[in-house]
Amino acid sequence: MAQTDTTRIVTFDGTQATGSTGYVAAGMLRELHRRLPDEHARDHFLSDTDVFAGTSAGAANALFFAMADDADAALDYIIQFWKQATIVAAKSGTDLFRMIGTVLGVSAVLNTEAIKGVYIDYFGSAKLGDLKRKVAITSFQLDTPNRVHRSWHPKVFHNFDENDPDMDELVVDVLMRSGSPPLLTPIYQSSNNDGPGYIDGGVWANNPSMVALTQVLSDRSLLSTGPNTDGITMLSVGNGNAPIYAAPRFRNGFGNWGYFRWLLDPFQIGLVLDVLLAADEAANNKQSETMLGDQYLRLNPLLPKPMVGFTSEAIDEVIDKVLSLENTQAQITATMDWLDRVGWYRDSAAAVARVS
Repeated sequence: MAQTDTTRIVTFDGTQATGSTGYVAAGMLRELHRRLPDEHARDHFLSDTDVFAGTSAGAANALFFAMADDADAALDYIIQFWKQATIVAAKSGTDLFRMIGTVLGVSAVLNTEAIKGVYIDYFGSAKLGDLKRKVAITSFQLDTPNRVHRSWHPKVFHNFDENDPDMDELVVDVLMRSGSPPLLTPIYQSSNNDGPGYIDGGVWANNPSMVALTQVLSDRSLLSTGPNTDGITMLSVGNGNAPIYAAPRFRNGFGNWGYFRWLLDPFQIGLVLDVLLAADEAANNKQSETMLGDQYLRLNPLLPKPMVGFTSEAIDEVIDKVLSLENTQAQITATMDWLDRVGWYRDSAAAVARVS
């Protein structure tokens, strides 16, 4: 990628362990795009983005836009992608034997083979090296089998370096590795049935903003200003901030919870995962805001309750409800103003005027 005065980054969060709501972020971007002030802005919003980063469901959004010839035009199709993926995911949890295995603790909740089929329909045999734009996708690698000191470690799949082995990774494999939360889905390996296993990148970076920032800073060729943050602008897109909390009963100042309440409570199943994901989102947001200042913006409206849909109609309803919220509309308006203020659109009249 050639040097530019500014590197534009859009990042997409993963979701809560109890909900698959990547379509909320996509729906907000589609509405933001619709409200942009002119045709030039609508043609250059996502198409002027240099780097897309994502975790889990956010990885699907990032890879979808990075693969598109026209990233802005891809907004017309991404909701349909999410409808197909979400409906398939919902049906994948209804197998009786898997449900019994889940109760006995010997099986993940969902069978993700069908979801992988949806990803293949959209991404085919494309590799990271085939993408039109740079990506940084998080996962967690469970083993290093070819090393003397074997260990697990965070993994960022990227296409920043043409000599990196990641360039030959299948997009579908990267997406599956990023979106495999433990307990809920099986550990994912690869389409070739070789290599180590991977789990969801949300266990360490559910908000991938700092991952994206670090990846860009490590790639000196992106920045004309050198390895500092002056030439970086980042939009971080969440999936809505629904109220989620834990209120244990205390005795003598202690709440004595075991694995059932943290993992298997039917009213808050997988609660410990939600704690980890939410903590990471907040921490990365604060760090990115501190590092980038006014060059960073977070689009993540407050929701009155968790909103999840598993049918085409329900997904449309969820998106409409999120967009109808006053604070969603206020954040979208603030994002529009921010995009103009930071000079997001290349070669726009406003940008030329600023330079001159």
